[in-house]
This record gives sequence, structure tokens and C-alpha cells, in this order.
Amino acid sequence: MNTSNRVKTENRPHVIIVGAGYAGTIAANKLASSGDVTVTVINPRPDFVERIRLHQFVAATHPAVRPLADVLLPDVELVIDSVARIGTDSVDLKSGGRRTFDYLIYAVGSHSRYLAGSEAAYSVADFTAATALRKRIDELGEGARVSVIGGGLTAIEAASELAEAKPGLRVSLFSDRPIVESYPERSRRYVEQTLVRLGVTIQIGSSVERVHADRVVLSDGTEHASDCTILAAGMTTPDLARDSGFTVDDIGRVRTDASLRSIDNPRVFAVGDAAALPVEVGTHIRMACATAIPTGAHAADSILAQIAGDDTDVFSLGYLGQCVSLGRHAGILQLSHRDETASGFAFKRGTAAKIKESICKGTVTFLTKPRFVAWVRGPKTGEMINA
Repeated sequence: MNTSNRVKTENRPHVIIVGAGYAGTIAANKLASSGDVTVTVINPRPDFVERIRLHQFVAATHPAVRPLADVLLPDVELVIDSVARIGTDSVDLKSGGRRTFDYLIYAVGSHSRYLAGSEAAYSVADFTAATALRKRIDELGEGARVSVIGGGLTAIEAASELAEAKPGLRVSLFSDRPIVESYPERSRRYVEQTLVRLGVTIQIGSSVERVHADRVVLSDGTEHASDCTILAAGMTTPDLARDSGFTVDDIGRVRTDASLRSIDNPRVFAVGDAAALPVEVGTHIRMACATAIPTGAHAADSILAQIAGDDTDVFSLGYLGQCVSLGRHAGILQLSHRDETASGFAFKRGTAAKIKESICKGTVTFLTKPRFVAWVRGPKTGEMINA
């Protein structure tokens, strides 16, 4: 399905963007607004998914989707399809046919890493998985047991949202390590206390070895009944890049140079969760919306620079902190140094919840205004700063 609002200008370089998440969308809009290229976005659905709200979608507190036509600029051609293979200068579509490109941005995102028995588990990492999980949650009766596996931000947001929105459920959080391990002790304690207040049972030091339809099995052999198990313990990426012959890391991310170019093809850029950046860019770079948008914007700038015959800049990113919702009325914004190490200060409770909500709302608005990229730049390094 082709939903283009325009006719491509043949004498302009053609950029194909595979994926329309945060990274792909900002890249598409930034490129289209330049007027120097034609842009085609290939995405399997006509909707933009607010991935940072998928835990709300599962708990039925937010729809988490809106039409891509409302987010992409009118000059962007949108093709509703999936890419089967990426070649040197073309892509093969799963529906048949081939599209050629001068440049390509690989922005396919990520999904949950699976455990043994994962076919019996659910995930909140992408819209398809979250839709199946929401259906299952809606089927559960009073007193049903929900197990969330993981101690990171996704697991915490899913557990707290479900516990608050569905008080009849018995929600447990299993983590083999302390939850939000990188946070200072006071912040960790606040998160734990808030989860407990919402009714979440926390099992620290519990490594889940196998998932069954009605239970989870821990590494010590202990079994816990579970009517619905949610995996939120690590991420991986689609096989498209590996199957297309790109050099990838152990979870399938495209290995890039410091400008986000694939090390195999200088006309292919990888962004967001699908990019494995070199160590000189920073080992602190994490898979998050806060990384996706800067990488997408940088790849767009790099392509425009390459077309103009200019040097591409090295990607540099610093973080302000991590903002986490704990239901609709509480949260925490843990401030950090640029390298993602936590500082000693955090906003908590209702204040943090309001900040988180404003970030979620503002992010979508921001994507539609690529010319007003307002990164705060460090005085010496010129780093992009994001939270």
C-alpha cells in the first residue's frame, strides 16, 4: 500500500527509511524538510506507535498509537509493507517488488529477548506483542497472577501500571538483580516502596529459567503459579540485517562507524535500537527513545552532509537522566551525568509523574518539527543531551 501525498522528484537523491518509530520518523521529517532529497518510509502498519506508552496500552490507560499521516510530513512517501532483504542499492519488499535507494536508514527497532518456553509468555516491547498481552490481560479474572520478569525500566513501568489500573490482579516482579540497579540507594528504595504500595510483590535474586503457560520455574527449581507472564529482561533485534549480509553484533544490531554509517555500506545508516555504535562513541549509549531520536536526527544530517560533499560529524550523546512512570500518579526522574551514571538528585512522586507525561506528549510534537531540534549542547564536547 502506497500512501504518498506527492510524486517523487527524480533528480533528487532517494532515501529509504526502514521503520517508522522514533528514530525513523525524526529522520524522515528532518530529511523531507530539507527539500534536498525524496524520502520513502517503509513500515508494516499505518500507525505511529508511542512505544514509551505501551505499558499504558496494555493496562488500557492510553491508546499509544496515532496515524503516521499525522506525524510524518506531507512530503514523505509512506509505503505500508515490510522489507524482506536489503541489497547494495535496493530493498526487496515482502509483498513483492523492489525499491531502489541512494541512501538507506535502518530503523527497525527491537523486541524482547526470549527465554526457554517464551512461546508461553508475553511482551510489552512492540505493538504486536503488546496487543496480544492486552488481550490476555482482559481475559484474566479477579485474583489472577501476573508475573513480570525483569528489573529494568520496562519491567517496572509494566508492573506498576498493571497493578494500579487492574487492582484485582496479583502482580509479581521477578529480577535476578536489584531493580534499577544503577540508581542510588535512596532512589531504588523509593521505587521499591512505590511498587509495594501499588500491590506488586518483588522477588529479588530470582532468576527465571523457564516459562510455562501456568507457571514460571526459577533457577533453584522453585515454581510459581502464573496466569500471565511478561518478559521484560533484555532486548534483541530483527534478523533482517543479518539475513541481508550486514556485519551485526550478538543481538543483530548493525555495526556502524562513529557517524552511524554501516561499516559494510557507506550509503546505509543504522539508528536507534538497531544500531551497534563503536566504543569511541561511548559505551554508555543505551536502547531507548532518548537515544533513538538523536541518532535518527544525526543520520539525517549525515546523509545531507554526504550529499553536499561535506564531512560527516561524529555522533556524540549525553543524557540528562531517566524518567520512569510508576502508575499514573507517581514516578521518578533520576538525574544523571552525561555518561548515564546517576547523580545524587531525583524528582519523585507526583512531580516526576507530571514530567514524564509532559515528555511523552512533547516527544510526538517534537517529531513533527524537525527544524526546531533543541538539543542542549555541552560547552566543550558539543554533545547532544537528552533524557
